[in-house]
Amino acid sequence: MTSRIRFARTRIKFKRFKKRFFGFLIPKNPKLSAIQQETFAIIKTLIAHPEALLLYSPNSSIYHIEYENIFVRFNNMHCYVVNSKYSYYIELPTHVAYELAGMFRRKIEKKSNEVLAIYESKMLDNLKTISSSLIKTP
Repeated sequence: MTSRIRFARTRIKFKRFKKRFFGFLIPKNPKLSAIQQETFAIIKTLIAHPEALLLYSPNSSIYHIEYENIFVRFNNMHCYVVNSKYSYYIELPTHVAYELAGMFRRKIEKKSNEVLAIYESKMLDNLKTISSSLIKTP
């Protein structure tokens, strides 16, 4: 066994030991209020919706979601939910915001991969057309 693997195993064992014996000192994630739970469910549903428009602003680290007349904007501390009549400001715990941001990024990556696959298939078709035209002309 290489020293690299031994070091990795030792590090994992140390983390388990630390978690087992000092876990009570680590603060637990606070429970969400009913409003925060509902907001989390709304954002999670909108992220998963295939027709929702997902935008990310890297300069301000703000995530934007738009679907029909519902607009959601969130970052690592708070969230705005707006429909055609009302606007709501909800504070989100950091762990919930990071979870939503992770879902958001995975969805964006999935859409990006789908677009890339379509692009590559069209490019392959065009290259095959060029190749076949070159073979035909002596």
